[in-house]
Amino acid sequence: MNDVVVLDLTQDYEEIWNNMAKNTRYYTKKALNEFEKIVIVDDPTVEEINEFVSLYYETMDKNDASKKYYFPHEFIKNHYNFGNLLIYCKNKNNVVGSSAMFLKGNQILHYHLSATNYNFKNPPSRAVIWGAIEWAKEHGLNLLFFGGGRARNDSLFNFKKGFSKTYLPFYIGKIMFDSKIYKELTSLNSLTKENKDFFPLYRVGYDETIV
Repeated sequence: MNDVVVLDLTQDYEEIWNNMAKNTRYYTKKALNEFEKIVIVDDPTVEEINEFVSLYYETMDKNDASKKYYFPHEFIKNHYNFGNLLIYCKNKNNVVGSSAMFLKGNQILHYHLSATNYNFKNPPSRAVIWGAIEWAKEHGLNLLFFGGGRARNDSLFNFKKGFSKTYLPFYIGKIMFDSKIYKELTSLNSLTKENKDFFPLYRVGYDETIV
């Protein structure tokens, strides 16, 4: 489907920093100077979740995102029932610059949903990502999985690859387990007749750009 970016956390901090793109190092340093307070929690308060969701929706608005990316508040909240991380950064005035959800596995930390306060000139999200790198290394995880972009080699992918030179191919499996239900669902979508190669057919028109 696409390439995805991964960071090898078994490297020491100097290696990780030196292998980052030059402009990523520059803007990460600026972000860390401006947003000195990085908060990392696996059991966020209602207020912290509400602030994240609000900023996330603002980010989707700013990027003119499809409606499918506006996940319900309760759906986002439920992620924290499984010990996943909320990481956000604040400046000296206690204003949140960026916030992100990271999914926590045994050996891998997944960069999942991200929100940015666009009132700041310098992109603050890099401070959050560096905070995630430090947390993951301190807790013995081996990989930080950034994922890919919305399309091949787009601006989102280019942002992520600034943190690592390691890319892996991303695949999906195409297996139909229940043909009867599959046909029933497919019949509900009027777009399926012109898109026979798409899988699963019942989602034609809904997730072509999701990577």
